[in-house]
Amino acid sequence: MVENSGMRKQILDQATRLFVSRGYSSISMREIAEACGVTKAALYYHFDDKETLIMAILEGYLNEMEGLIKASRDLQGTSREKISYMVRSILIQDRKARPDPPGQPGNV
Repeated sequence: MVENSGMRKQILDQATRLFVSRGYSSISMREIAEACGVTKAALYYHFDDKETLIMAILEGYLNEMEGLIKASRDLQGTSREKISYMVRSILIQDRKARPDPPGQPGNV
């Protein structure tokens, strides 16, 4: 069984995937529950409705963008290097594929 925080993340990930691929208005809470392998009741335990779910997705995305902007501001380097890092980080959708800041571990 997936613990609550893991289930919440799974729901957010699956809902994001479905909203991106088919559009927000085309997806039902039933379809999200099915994609997660849970009942609608389990889905509603975590999110009151589809609007609450999309707001949680957007809030997470905006918090992530805020972190990327802060990281780019905190970098040592030129303004051009900071802007380049921020733009590359924002445009790369896969979080694991995001570049390390210049001069940081993992970056040659």
